[in-house]
Amino acid sequence: MKFDKLALPQDFEEKLPELKQRTLKWQTVYNSGTDINSSATISFYEQPNGTPIGNLVLLPALAANTNIDPLMKSVIYWGLTHKYNITCIDTFLSDFETEIGPNNIKQFTYSEFKGLVHQSFKFITPYIIKNTCVIAHCIGSVGITGVFNDCVTNGEKIPVQSAIFFAPWPKTSNQRFNALKTLQKRMEKHPENLVDAKIQKKFQHIKFTSTLQELGLMASDVKFEPEIINQWKIPVTYIAAGHDNIAPASRIAENFNVLHNMSNGKYFKYIYLPNANHTFHVSPNDTKTIISIIKSSRVR
Repeated sequence: MKFDKLALPQDFEEKLPELKQRTLKWQTVYNSGTDINSSATISFYEQPNGTPIGNLVLLPALAANTNIDPLMKSVIYWGLTHKYNITCIDTFLSDFETEIGPNNIKQFTYSEFKGLVHQSFKFITPYIIKNTCVIAHCIGSVGITGVFNDCVTNGEKIPVQSAIFFAPWPKTSNQRFNALKTLQKRMEKHPENLVDAKIQKKFQHIKFTSTLQELGLMASDVKFEPEIINQWKIPVTYIAAGHDNIAPASRIAENFNVLHNMSNGKYFKYIYLPNANHTFHVSPNDTKTIISIIKSSRVR
């Protein structure tokens, strides 16, 4: 395969805002319909060059959204310039500027997140009729896995034809969240540094993530159910990063091996990127690998 046609231009991030503005078909706020009634922002971008060859549905991780996440931005740009429609689902876990306190902390649960993702898929299904691949990162992949498992259990059709999960099955600990809280307190002692936009954004990420300790631990403890995943019967690629302490490659490989040795093991792939970290702000070679994975995951 020739990778020169797959690679991203070096200035794609500069071109992306205009491209997104030009190709945005619609954007809506969609609610879960539960007692909490949390919301997600769903954006649909229609590729500008003729009939699309497929659809990509993106779901980012905790404290990230499709506007800032480097992995999601690269997929959006490549997809729109290679005849893919893009649907972005940014849940309440993407709104890291939200102040979380006693009055709203109860809405931030894994159960509510999974339910919102499920309802969002029901909403977007008419727009992703065929050749659809969902791409999720970390806790996003945990939510998608839960939704698809529920589809199998309830006799519902899996809403996509393939899936790519970056850093799936994260395993966080109290120690990690405590370390984030300690760092947060250190930064709060020097408010003069928070004037800088980059430092302020980093602080917001740290504060938001550390506050959602209970949700993060709950997502880490979601039961691995290979017997149900085996029944999805769609191509699924699990991608691990060599420098990832949140979703260790060893854990991903172990779960993959269980799935690969089951009756429908042919549907599962495992990719290890030794130079990547948890955010997959990857090197050019890794970018080519990721794009080739997306291209090969398209159902023809």
